[in-house]
Amino acid sequence: AAAGSWAGRVGAAASALPSEATARLPPPPPRLAPPRVVRSSREVRIPAESWVDLAARAGASAFAIADPMERFAAVNRCHRRPDGSVWPLTLLFEDEAGGGGAGGGLVDLHFQSRSTVSAVLEEVLPPMLSHHAEVWVVTGSGHHVAHRSHQKQGGVLWAAVDAHLGEALPGLSEADRRCWYSYHPAKDHNGYHCAFLVRRRRR
Repeated sequence: AAAGSWAGRVGAAASALPSEATARLPPPPPRLAPPRVVRSSREVRIPAESWVDLAARAGASAFAIADPMERFAAVNRCHRRPDGSVWPLTLLFEDEAGGGGAGGGLVDLHFQSRSTVSAVLEEVLPPMLSHHAEVWVVTGSGHHVAHRSHQKQGGVLWAAVDAHLGEALPGLSEADRRCWYSYHPAKDHNGYHCAFLVRRRRR
């Protein structure tokens, strides 16, 4: 029994040793540090061209769409061309734009919730920043939410997006992680916080 036990220990130790094939594997690439993300104290005004009527955002029927990404697609259809690309917005900081395509992009998060917004942003914001030097992330102000609605009042979604953007923009590609970014709180024409402007800065 003792010999069998000793043989079992030897076999287990041998199986724990790296095989020749494993030993030849290259070391894993070094992990890139998170990109530099700065929350600017300079507030900006959301452009009037970004506003669309509530009904154009799929209306209240958007609440019936259970999947957050499908809901996002339905709400953002009004901001897109027939080919699926985003209607570009005028750059606010055109002289400072670093990389990206012409015009600003837009991510409309109306009808999302505090529990879904981070997953949606991680999916849609990185590719948007790859193509646009500026991206407006629209949340709505929340001041118009009815008291008896299941939605939260007081800009809860805006605060959730603020927290997400402060987490170094998860989901960026390796190339985009080498840039740095800033984001500005944005207000509507009534002075309510309703969006953020995320800017891809020069390398």
